[in-house]
Amino acid sequence: NGFKRFNDTAGYHVGDSLIQELAGVLAGSLSMGEEDFLGHIGGDDFILITRQAPDRARLELEFSRVAAARLAGQGLRTEAARLYAGMVLCSPGVFRYFEDVAAAASRAKTAARPEEAAT
Repeated sequence: NGFKRFNDTAGYHVGDSLIQELAGVLAGSLSMGEEDFLGHIGGDDFILITRQAPDRARLELEFSRVAAARLAGQGLRTEAARLYAGMVLCSPGVFRYFEDVAAAASRAKTAARPEEAAT
């Protein structure tokens, strides 16, 4: 969350390393079988398509731990990097069009941010 501001402050090389750390945390949270897909949409946005729903709290905690270690090693404030995961369960018959899934994902992403959810 606040990734652009973080990049502007810490530098793009640090931001890029955090994106790579996040990809590792997301991939590590799953068995990443043949039917699983993890994609980087851009910035700090990823899409994960899987039959096994990841534990959101565990993902957020693991990323905080990994990011804190990476940032502290570079003398940066560790609270600058936080992960807020918006998730959408796509059971058969729930969505008719991919645009509906995209809209639900956008709402889930917004709702996952504490400052957005409170408004």
